[in-house]
Amino acid sequence: IWIAAVIFSAFHLQFYGFVPRMVLGAYFGYLLLWSKSIWLPICAHFFNNAISVTLMSSEALNESDFVTGHLEESHLLPCLLIALTTGCLFFLLNRRLKSLGTTD
Repeated sequence: IWIAAVIFSAFHLQFYGFVPRMVLGAYFGYLLLWSKSIWLPICAHFFNNAISVTLMSSEALNESDFVTGHLEESHLLPCLLIALTTGCLFFLLNRRLKSLGTTD
């Protein structure tokens, strides 16, 4: 998983984001291992990209704040809602995948 995570990060060709993307790649790899389905990591990657694009296009965040991770209290609620929504979607998808796998 970690070799694939290093390759995943290297394909993004951004030196300063190498380690966070490597950890994200490992997360996707462990999602694959845990769910035994490629669809959960694909959905996680999609949601990660969607959240990144949404936050980068937000007028409240300028590019340097987004890159450095400096978020103010006013950004806490939207980030929390995104995290909760993502967690709920993962839970529902996992429950759906388990129900599909247990029907014999």
